[in-house]
Amino acid sequence: MKAAWIVFVAACGGSPPPAPPTNAGGSASVTPPDLAGIRAALAPHTGLRFDATSTTERGCPTDQTLGEYLAMLVQNTTPEPGSQDEYRLTGTCGEFPTELAPIDPPADPAYWYCRIDAYTLDAESGDPWHYELRLRIRKTDGAPDLTTFGCPGTP
Repeated sequence: MKAAWIVFVAACGGSPPPAPPTNAGGSASVTPPDLAGIRAALAPHTGLRFDATSTTERGCPTDQTLGEYLAMLVQNTTPEPGSQDEYRLTGTCGEFPTELAPIDPPADPAYWYCRIDAYTLDAESGDPWHYELRLRIRKTDGAPDLTTFGCPGTP
């Protein structure tokens, strides 16, 4: 398990990032977390197995922990030497979209709507590989909601 998280951390920029910033009063965070902030929020929870709702209704794998799933996203977006394929791993947080997909975590103004997006496009065949982790992170303290993950993807 530690090896999977080390791969995730190394592929996303080296050492573990600092926690997302909050204002001095401890109310809502000043800015939504980026990929580094999402990683920091999830780091203590890599051994967590996805709950039944996340696996049956929101597409998360039943056979992987959160850390294993994140490591899979990183592994599949790490370019091979000389590859002409397109690779992308991004993470963003912000307000909830106006229209949510059934796979999305429920909207709540106390949370940021966050996504880690992993995408690879095979240059030769044109076939895309695209998986995500959708979650919400509490604005006041940067804590992830561990019960509403969504994992949309294409095989």
